Amino acid sequence: MEVWEPSARALTSAAKDVAVLLRGKNYLRDQKAFMAHLHADALRHTAWTSCVVVVFDGIFRRSPDEEKATDNALITYAIIPWCESFGRAVSYVTATRMLEAYCVEALPLRLAGKLMKNLYTSSLRKMIRYQNKTLVAKLMLKTTARASLLTHLAIFLVEQVYLLARNPTLAEVTKASVKNAHRCVLAVAGASLGAAVGSLIEPGRGTLIGAMICEDLFTSDHLSNHIFFHGERHLDFAAKKL
Repeated sequence: MEVWEPSARALTSAAKDVAVLLRGKNYLRDQKAFMAHLHADALRHTAWTSCVVVVFDGIFRRSPDEEKATDNALITYAIIPWCESFGRAVSYVTATRMLEAYCVEALPLRLAGKLMKNLYTSSLRKMIRYQNKTLVAKLMLKTTARASLLTHLAIFLVEQVYLLARNPTLAEVTKASVKNAHRCVLAVAGASLGAAVGSLIEPGRGTLIGAMICEDLFTSDHLSNHIFFHGERHLDFAAKKL
């Protein structure tokens, strides 16, 4: 007789429920829905933001050495860049959610929960608990660094895939990989610093705004990343559950 064994996902769900019952705390309450970014409304939003990226790059970042007009200018300067931007945006979120799902199954729930904290509600919870903005700002340095790690690791991995897909030389791979890793580290550091400064001003809203501004300042060379960062922070603000 075949013995039924629960799946890893079922065991994780059961462990989550038991943790809530025994400790009264759901460590994964800030986890975002896995497939939400693939819903029709989310895809429409991504498509529009990809148009913004194409227009911005076309106006401010096109090399002056490029020809002003070609027979396939629409394809070269609009359709292909839009597809790349849209693909990147969807890939970033998908990779992030996959990393989050892996952490939930492979790591203790408490540690996994720290890697996907909602910055908005986390800073408010700390403010309610400690009633001290300076202490909240200090704590948000670590909290934001942990909560930003999976997001920026996902971006790094996606950019590495795009890099290798172009079949570059070893020197090009090395140079681009170092640049991507540098951007990843700067983004995490910028988000942490910005969240701390924002928490000194106003925990919650100030935390998010500070994290977004410093992410932009520390990674100013990639608009697609900025839009993705802002989208993730907007999800934090939209899910106002203490």
